[in-house]
Amino acid sequence: MIASLRMVLLAGAALLTSVAARAADVTADQGRAAEAAVRAWVNTMLGPAAMISASPMTLTPAGDHFDLTMPLITLPGQPAASSAMMAQARPLDDGKWAVDDIHAAMPMKFTILVPVPADEAKADEKKPDAKALAERKPDTRSPAERKAEERSAQGKPPAARAKTPAELKAEERANQGKPPAAAAAASPTTPATTRVPVTYTVNIVGQDGHAVLDPTLATASTMTTTAKSATIHTEGGPVPMDSTIGAYTSTATVKPSGTDRVDFTADATMQDYHTAAAGGSPMAFTVDLKMVKVAMAVLGLDRSKAQAITQATTSILVAAGAQTTGPASQKIGPELVTAMLAALKDSASEASLVEEVDGMSIDANNVPVTIGKVGFKLDAKSVNGMLEARMPVEVRDIGVKNVLPPDMAALLPTLVTLRPAVSGVGVAELSRIATAYNEKKEPSPADMQALFSHGGIKLGLEAMSVALAGATFEGEGAVIYTSAVDFSGTMRITATGYDDMIQKVSTIPALKGQAVPALVFVKGIGKAENNKIVWDIVYKDGKALVNNVDMSSMMGAAGK
Repeated sequence: MIASLRMVLLAGAALLTSVAARAADVTADQGRAAEAAVRAWVNTMLGPAAMISASPMTLTPAGDHFDLTMPLITLPGQPAASSAMMAQARPLDDGKWAVDDIHAAMPMKFTILVPVPADEAKADEKKPDAKALAERKPDTRSPAERKAEERSAQGKPPAARAKTPAELKAEERANQGKPPAAAAAASPTTPATTRVPVTYTVNIVGQDGHAVLDPTLATASTMTTTAKSATIHTEGGPVPMDSTIGAYTSTATVKPSGTDRVDFTADATMQDYHTAAAGGSPMAFTVDLKMVKVAMAVLGLDRSKAQAITQATTSILVAAGAQTTGPASQKIGPELVTAMLAALKDSASEASLVEEVDGMSIDANNVPVTIGKVGFKLDAKSVNGMLEARMPVEVRDIGVKNVLPPDMAALLPTLVTLRPAVSGVGVAELSRIATAYNEKKEPSPADMQALFSHGGIKLGLEAMSVALAGATFEGEGAVIYTSAVDFSGTMRITATGYDDMIQKVSTIPALKGQAVPALVFVKGIGKAENNKIVWDIVYKDGKALVNNVDMSSMMGAAGK
C-alpha cells in the first residue's frame, strides 16, 4: 500500500514538465521526456543521496495514455525487490492527469537486512528445525551438570570458584591506572553486530487504485487505493510470521492553501488483520485486529520546506541502510539530524494523526489479552511561534486470562481516557536546544531558561476518565514549569461509585488486608459534593494540599 502511494507520487512528478498533447495519442519522445523529468524531480526532492535517478522506470505509449512501470525502490545496502509498480497515466484536457489501474505485480518479494548482535545470529544458525524440536527428548540434567559438560566439550577446565565481592573489588582497584591496552584486555569487548536477512513475500488480491493529479497544485489532487485481501509471509529474523488482511482502503488529498503552501490529508482502513508465528517458530503467538483506522493531516505545508524535509529524511534513511556491518547509527552523524531540525522549523502550521484499533486480541504462549478499543490522537500546531500539542488516548474493555485470578481480573479498567496537552513552548528556543544536544554540546543556561520565558511551560491533563470495579474517576489539571526545577500545579479528581469499589475489593482475600484500608484513607481525605467524592489538589512552594489539608505535614507527622 505504501508502495502504491510512492508510485502515484512519482507518476505525478513525471507530469510536471510533460508537454504531451491532450487531444492526441502520446508518443515515445514524450515518454522519454517524462522519464527524464521524473529522475530530475526525484533528485531535486530526495537529493543525491537517494541514488534513484538511474532506476529503470519506463513510460510506454499506449494510445491515449502511458503504461508506467517502476521496480520497487530499495535503499542502498538493501537487496533489490523482485516486483514492480504499474499504472496507466493519461493526460486530460484541463492540464490534469488521470492515473488508473495502480497495482503491484504479484507476488511481491523483498528482503530487508536487520541489524542484530552477532552472537544472536550465530545462535539462530544453530537452531533445530521443527522436526528436530518435536523429536527432542527432555533434558534431565541439572544446570551444574549441563554447564560441566559444555565446558568439557569445549576443552575447558572445570569452572573456577565464583569470586567474592572483595576479590572483585581488589581486581577493579588493580586495573585502575593501567594503560588503555591493559584495561581493555581486562574488560569485555563491545559485542559485534551483523545483519540478518528478513524476507517478505506479499500476495494482494483485488488491487485497484485511481488518482487525479494537478501538477500545478492550483486545484486538489486525489488518490484512492483498495485491496480485497492480502497475505504476508516473513522468513528469517527471530520469529517467522504469517499474516492476512481481509480488506484495505485508503484515500489521500493534496490541495492548495495560500501562497506556496498546501494541505495534505490521508486516511486508511484495514479490516480483519491476523498474524501468527509461522511453523517452526521458537515461540507461539497470535494477534488479531478487527479493524484499524488511521488518519493524518498536515496543514499549511510549506512546499520549499517539504523538499528540505524529504531530502533530510532520505539522507538519514540512506545512512542507516548503507551500513552492512556494525550499528547502523554509526553512519548517522549530527549534521544529518541538524539538517532535519532546520527543515522542520516553521514547515507547517498544524499536523494531526489519529489511530483507532477495534477488537484487539493477543495470545502469547497461551496468555490471551483482549482490548475492545484503542484510540490515539496527536494534534500539534504552531501559533505565533509557540508550540501547542494534544495527545488524547482511549482504551476500552481490557481482558486478561491465565495470569490473574478471575476476581482480580474483574478489577481491570473497562475504560481509560486521557487528554494530555503541552503549551507555552517556543519553537525557536526548542530548536536551538535540540540542535545543541544533537551536536553533543551543552545548551547554555540562557538558552535553557529561555524555554520558560513565555509564561512557563504548561503540562496539562485536559480530561481524564477511568472506570474500574464499579467506580468512575474523572479529572483535569495542569502543572506549570517556570524553570527546570520550579513548578506549581492544580488537579481536581471526582469519583462516583467509590463505595461499590471498596465493597468489591473487600471480597478478594489477597487485597482485603492492605488495599481496603488504603482506599478508606483516600476516601477520608476527600470531600462530598453532589453525590461524588472530590479531591482538589494544589502543589505550590513545596507543599501539597488536598482539599486545603497539607499532606506533606500529615505524612511527616505519620512518620514520627
